[in-house]
Order: sequence, then C-alpha cells, then structure tokens
Amino acid sequence: MPDKNHSMARRSAALLATVCTLGSLAVTPIANAAPEPEPSTTQQTTNQPQGNADVNANADGANEADAVANVATVTSPDGQTTSYPTFSAALAASKAGETVTLTANSDESTVRVDKKITVTSVNGAVYSGTMTVHDGATIKGMTFSLTGAAGSNTSVSVQGAGDVKIEGNAFGIAENAAVTGYYGVYVQKGSARVSISNNTFNYPTAAKNHNRTAIYLTGQENTVTDVTVANNTMKVTGAASNKGQTVFIDASGGRNDYGITNLTVTGNTVSATAETKSNATGIYVQGVKGLTFTDNTFTNLSQAVGSGAMPGQNTTSTDIKVGGNDFTGTDTGYGFEKGSVPSGGLTITKPDKVDASRPSQGIVAGVKKSDSDALVTYVSLADAIKDAEDGDTVQLLSSITLDSVMAINKKIILDGQGYALNGQIRLAEKASDSIIQNVKFVLNSTSKMNGWSANIYISAASNVKITNNTFMITADAFMISGKAMGVYVFPNQNAKVDGTQITNNTFDIDGTAGYHIAIHLSNEINDAVPGITNTVISGNTMVAHKGASSEGVFLVSYDKGGKVGVDGVTVSGNQLAAGGSATGGALIDFWGGAKNIDIIGNTFGSGNIGVYLRTQNWGSESAPQENVDIKNNTFNSANGVVVKNGVKTDDDLKYTEYQGTENANKFGANTRPYVGNVDNDTEGATYGVTYRDAADQSLLGWEEVVNGDKVQNVPTKLGYTVTWYKDANVTTPFDPAEDAVTSNITLYAVWAKIPTPVPSPSPDPAPTKSPFIDVIKDKTPHYEDILWLADQGISTGWKEADGTVTFRPATEVNRQDMAAFLYRLAGSPRFDETKAENPFVDVTAETPHYKEILWLYSTGITTGYRNADGTLSFQGLTPVYRQDMAAFLHRLAEYGKAKDPSGKAQSFTDVNGATPHAEDIAWLSRTGVTEGYPDGSFGVGGTVLRQDMAAFLHRMHDNVLK
Repeated sequence: MPDKNHSMARRSAALLATVCTLGSLAVTPIANAAPEPEPSTTQQTTNQPQGNADVNANADGANEADAVANVATVTSPDGQTTSYPTFSAALAASKAGETVTLTANSDESTVRVDKKITVTSVNGAVYSGTMTVHDGATIKGMTFSLTGAAGSNTSVSVQGAGDVKIEGNAFGIAENAAVTGYYGVYVQKGSARVSISNNTFNYPTAAKNHNRTAIYLTGQENTVTDVTVANNTMKVTGAASNKGQTVFIDASGGRNDYGITNLTVTGNTVSATAETKSNATGIYVQGVKGLTFTDNTFTNLSQAVGSGAMPGQNTTSTDIKVGGNDFTGTDTGYGFEKGSVPSGGLTITKPDKVDASRPSQGIVAGVKKSDSDALVTYVSLADAIKDAEDGDTVQLLSSITLDSVMAINKKIILDGQGYALNGQIRLAEKASDSIIQNVKFVLNSTSKMNGWSANIYISAASNVKITNNTFMITADAFMISGKAMGVYVFPNQNAKVDGTQITNNTFDIDGTAGYHIAIHLSNEINDAVPGITNTVISGNTMVAHKGASSEGVFLVSYDKGGKVGVDGVTVSGNQLAAGGSATGGALIDFWGGAKNIDIIGNTFGSGNIGVYLRTQNWGSESAPQENVDIKNNTFNSANGVVVKNGVKTDDDLKYTEYQGTENANKFGANTRPYVGNVDNDTEGATYGVTYRDAADQSLLGWEEVVNGDKVQNVPTKLGYTVTWYKDANVTTPFDPAEDAVTSNITLYAVWAKIPTPVPSPSPDPAPTKSPFIDVIKDKTPHYEDILWLADQGISTGWKEADGTVTFRPATEVNRQDMAAFLYRLAGSPRFDETKAENPFVDVTAETPHYKEILWLYSTGITTGYRNADGTLSFQGLTPVYRQDMAAFLHRLAEYGKAKDPSGKAQSFTDVNGATPHAEDIAWLSRTGVTEGYPDGSFGVGGTVLRQDMAAFLHRMHDNVLK
C-alpha cells in the first residue's frame, strides 16, 4: 500500500482540481485543513476511480467528484494507479519514477512535466496543447495533434532540460488547425542529452503561409548540446503551397559562436509527395559544431541538407560528418550557402545514394585520403588541392568555374564524378603519376586562365593518366595565341614529359576560327630533345562540328628548329569525325620533329584529311617524321594520308605495303588513300595514285609512286581489258605503260569483257583454271572445293612477293581465319563492329578479322575460352580442331535457321559420349558434310587444313544452307 499521508494529500489535490474544473472558481486551499477521505487504489490503470466504501454509503450511492470523467492516471513503480480529471492535475500530483498516462483526449493549452517521470497515453488519447518538459522526463507513446487553440504552436517544448527522452510518439496537426508556425519538438535554453527517436511526424497538408518544423533546436540563449535524432519518420502528403515550408529539423545556433554542439541525426526517413516536394526540406543547420548525419532516407524533397548563416552573424557550421544517406528523388542532396561551412568542416564518411541529387554552392570539392574512405570537403578546389597529399583523391562535388589556373604539383587523383570544370588544370613536375578522370571540362568565352587556352596543361609531369573525361570547346572559346585545346602537353625549358596516357575521353569541338584542337603535343620552346616521349592516345572519341580552316582538330604534334621533340606516339582505337563545315583541317596532324609514330586501328569518320605528315618553316625549318606506321585504320575522310615533305625517307613510312595483308587500311568509297608531297616538286618526291571504277567511282586500289616514275600496281580484272583515264568523264586517257606520274592523280577504269573463244569441238566438261598457283587439278585434295571457295569470294588467298597468288592448302586453319570464312559463308551480313560487344581480352581492333570475330560471338557460334581469372579469350592463332569445327558449323546452321538433316548419323571409332561436341559430330555426319577417314575415325583432336575447310564449307553450302 502507498504511504497513507501521501495518498490522502493526492486525493485532496485531485478533488480540489475537480471542483475548480466544474465551478470555474479560483480555489485557495485552507491551511491545516482536514484531509479529504483517502481515494481508493487498484493494481490496474482505469479511466474511472473506484468508489470508496464510505462514499458509496451516501444516500445517492456516489460522490460528486467520482462522477466526473477522468483523463489521466498516475501509476507508481509498484503498480498503484490513481485517476485524475485533468492531464495537468495528474502531472502535478506525480512523483519521480512514476508514470502518467493520458487515457482520454485533452485540449489543455499547456501542461508541465517537471519531474523524472514517464508520460504516455492509451486508448488513442490525443493531447492538443503544449507540453513543457524538464530534466529526466521520458515522453513515450503519446499522440500530439495541435489545433491552434489559444495560439498554441508547439507540441513538446524542452527548456533547459537534460536527459530527456522523446520516444515512439506521434505528432500531427489538425487538418484545419489555426497554427501560425509549428514545432513538433522545440529544444532550447541550454538543453542537453536529449534523445528524440522512433517518433512519427505526419502532416496531411503542406504548410501554407508559415514553416512547419518537426524538430527545432535553438542555441540563441544557451548552448544546446548532445541531441540525438534517430529512426524517426516524417511524411508530408497534402496539396502543395507556394509559401510555407515543412522542415524535418531546423538546428539554429543563433549566436556568433556555436549555439548547438554534438547533434546526431541518423536512421530517419523523411518523404513528401510529388505535389508537396517544393515545400518540403530535410535538415537545415546554422551555427552547429559537431553534426553527424548518416544513414537517413529522404524522398521527394527540394533539399535534404542545407546550411547557412543568419544575417549580421558570422556563425558557420563545422565538424560535420555525413554519409550513407539515400537522397532518391530529392532535388538537392547537400545545399550549403557560400561560407556556411569552412574548408575541412564537412567529411563524407561513406557514399550516399543519389538520384539526380547535386550539391549546391559552398561545397565544391573533397579530399579522400589514400588510407581512408572518409571525404573531407572544401569550399574551393584550390583548398582541396592544397591540403591533399601524395596518393590522395580530390573529388569534385559540384560544377565550378576556376577564377585562375589551378596548379597541381603533387601526385593525386582528380575525380570529377561527372561535374563540369570550366578552366585549366596545370600539372607540374611533382604531379607525375597523377590521374585526371570523370571530369566534364568546358572551354568557352568565360573560361579564365593566364596560360595557354587548354583545359589540361602538362608542363613537366610524367606518367599522367587522363581518362574517361569529356572536353567541350565551344565556338566562342577563349583563346590565347589563337589556340583552344583540350589537352596541351607543352614541356617547360629543359623538362621532359614521359608516358602520358590519354584514353577513353570524349572531345566535342565546336570551333569556328583559329586552332581548336583536342590534343596538342608541342616541344617548340624546350631544348631538351626529345621532350615528349612514349605518349599513348587510345580509345577516344571526337566530333568536330566546325573545324579550323586549315589545321588539325584531334591531334597536333609540333616542334621546330630541326629538333625531333616528340618520340614515341601510339594513336590507336580512336573514333574521329569532323562534321558540318569542319572539312578544312586534318584529324591527325604532325607538323614535324616526331619519330616512332604508330597510328593503328582508328576510324576517321569524315573530314578533309585523316593523317597529315608535314614540315613547317615558322622562323626555322622543322624536322621531318621518322618511322611512321599506319595500319588497320578505316578512312572515310576525303583524303587518307597526306604527306607534305614530312617523312624523312620512303622507308620511314609504312603504309602502302599493308595493301592485301591482314593489316591493310580500309577506305570509304570517296576517299583518296594517299596524297604525296604536296607543294614539293623536288627530285625524289612521291605522289599518290588512286584507282577507281569509272562506272560507279568505287575504289579499286592505290599506290605511292616516285615523281617521274611509272605506276607499278595497276588493278586488273579477270576476263576484261581496261582503259585508264585521268578524269571521271573519261575524256583524257592515261597509259600506264608510257605515262609518268608527276603529281597526285586519280585514274578511272573502263572495262571491256574479253570474248571467250569457242573451242571446236567443245571440251566436256569445260576446264576451270585455278586462281592459285599451288592448287593443281588432280593433285591438290578438294581441288573443286577450293575453286568454289575462291569463286564465292570466301577465300582470296595470299599475294606473294612475285605477284602470284597461293592458297596454301596444307596449312592449318587458325580460329581468326575460321571466323572470316564463316562470316563470308553466311553472306557477309551487315554488322557494325564499333557498336558490338567485345568480351575477349585478347581481341582488339588491331586483331586480324576483328569484325568477323565479334560477329561470330554475337551469333552464339563461338563463346571463347574461360580463363583462370574469369575473363574470356578467343585465342585467334590457335588451330581449329575437327570436333570444334563440327560445333561451329552446327551453330552456323542454327543461326541460319537451316532445316534438320534427314540423313543417318555415322558411327566413328574415336567418338563416344565423352567426346567433346559428340552431338555436333553426329549432326555433321547426318548432313553429309563429313564421312570421316577411311579407317572409320572422325579424327578427333586433329586440326583442320585449309583444303579440308574448303570441302566442309562447300558441302555446308550445298547440303545445309542452300
């Protein structure tokens, strides 16, 4: 039983409260008044008090006070419960350690919780006023819903209190509440150690003219410290408004120092509808030191996190740690006003999930240490680079325009994360081994720089990697000395730049005048020779919409004074096009002073010149190029390779000799493959001769001829005579046997069929002449099949040094050649290898029959080999084994939707259920494509010879595909 005196006093207080409530009277207790009868107690909480035995003995059987409805109870730690007619009466009567339970709705405008008690509610009871909370209180399981009565606009007010817990409550506003501003929980006046967790804040309508704030913290009077906001939910679901904002947390320090310290916000979920998105915000901080903001989810908000400073105050927010948040559907993830968070004041501990989220002004870059996942943020890129150490990663967190050149003189990774950077990054000597990636560079009329007009300027650094960036040079790009460039390698005096890698970037150039260049290598002021070495330019894409009138737009290499300033340039696998009016310049332009140049596997989509090799005399003559290798490229430019006195000797250019080999360059129908020694009529100059069909202008061939010599490699056509002309209108004849070449020229062929003599008597059958000198009737196995292969264009054989053509029938077929055979047998279907998937680590654009291999993979005819590390390889130089050939042909038939064979499978002595591709071998036998060897074996493990391949393919055509 509770202490008797305490129970009697509580009963007196309860009755006094009842009388005051009923009579609207101001009642003053009389000193030393006799106590009222003791109220009854029970072990269970009830909404109505139990009748006292003495009271029940009255005439009416009830006491007036007991007839009043009660709205709250007080329960002692041992379970004794007392009921009260008002919420405030119960709170006033409670003692530390007890629980006050709201059992029915209460609209008292204010109540005070000034003891270390627990306040809760049952039966859906709602409190509609303001609860002021002091030290040690726990508010748990309550339902708050403001109506705006008596000007109330706060549900729970924590004033100067410590160790307060607000847990598992529901906060809301009545739909038609007359609320001017709103605060669910208001923490102020130096409160400390406040936990706000697992609550729900539901707002069925958006704020109208004033802000609604679920949780408001202010340190205007005294510092609020150690507040945790965890695992709460806020939803805004009503129609949008043009004025008011609904805010989850507003943390305003409100002073010139930090009015709020150590605020933790974690695990909360905040959402709005698409209609209320513009009126909903996550958290706003000002004057906070020590904010941890992690693992929250924000959906359909205008902004998740913002920071600012009050007018006339200098307070910023610092020591902020964020990470692991989900900003899906939120317009702005972190939006910090300029100056509101200092450099180093915010650290991103782990990545956030974003969906079109972008940080606002104020935070532009971050530094991630090489040994940590944390990202320390900065208000300027200069600050971030300054604080970064060797091996650190500097990340862009928003798009920026540099006010000046940004120098990097340390080894870092600059990761743009897809954000734009308008300005120049200059890499000095100590920036060697740096990486610049994922930056969207812009060079336009507003670009500010005090050096050459280039987005990246390498003056002394070596082994720099520039990868996966985009470069946009606009028509009005700012230029110094008439140049606007994406990447400029320009060594300082006596400096060397080695090992630059420029890979997988995209260049979008829209220049109208001067030199608008994607990549420029220049050693012109440097006496170190060579100053630029071992440069790799690979896998890039460039489109030039409007090119310079005469100069290169993708790559320019330049030196002067007779020096060879550039040594070792590999240009491979690039996709280059000059559209619109960009037809005046060259896509790759070497002005001299370079050697050991490999131009391999590039596609020149359009433009005037694909590769320009030349010298210049700007004050001093530049040196010619040495050891230039041009192979496996596709030229659709007007001219393939143009030489203007730019190659030291004929032996220094390997280009012509690739014709007819697997390394041959390819040319569009309107491309002149070679133009030699423009403007140079000196003895020994070479010129390009292009051969075309006069009927359709198709390219027949080309060659390089020394000035004054006669052509050597005139195209022929079996069964035809040819007359050559100098013009497409076939009015001016050209005699290859008599006329010398004295300039670059295109010759046009007019063919005339040679009548076939009719023998008498006619032989039966008519003999067929072999196109291959090593394929002889009655001697070469599968002679007729080989001839059929040649007639169908499936095999053209090898052109030998003496001009003859061989088939090499006893040579093994390797896998890459097999790909070409099957592709041609299938009719050479239309296939764009530039858009195809390439899963093979050993297949590049330089691999012979690259297109056919990718086609083979795309059809499922080949799947390649699985390597130990999980990657795939094709192994193009591996011989084709007979069992593998069976599988290839079977899959080709399935690709061509051929009918199932009707023949009977043959049994082979070396084939059983465990034989690789046993089912394919059986299928091949049913088609009649193979009968095996006379000894009854199929030849499992044996390789396929070219003469056998001819037989296989001929039978496949007739028996299966036809």
